[in-house]
Amino acid sequence: MIILVKCIFKILFKVSGWLVLSILLLFQGIFVSEAFAYIDPGSGSVVIQMLIGALVGAGIAVKVFWVKLKYKFQSLFKK
Repeated sequence: MIILVKCIFKILFKVSGWLVLSILLLFQGIFVSEAFAYIDPGSGSVVIQMLIGALVGAGIAVKVFWVKLKYKFQSLFKK
């Protein structure tokens, strides 16, 4: 098993080097077997604020794009 892991690491380092190492270290930090932590009650409101902000931002982006597209078509059909 250890030899297999070493062979996989050698292949991965030949392919993309430090990128693969950083991704593996990132996943090691994300997928922890046990975490003695809790979600703070204020965290829910932060998540809701982020969702509302993302929706408002997407709405404004669509509106700006729609106005530009509308003016483009108006200028094409007026001529």
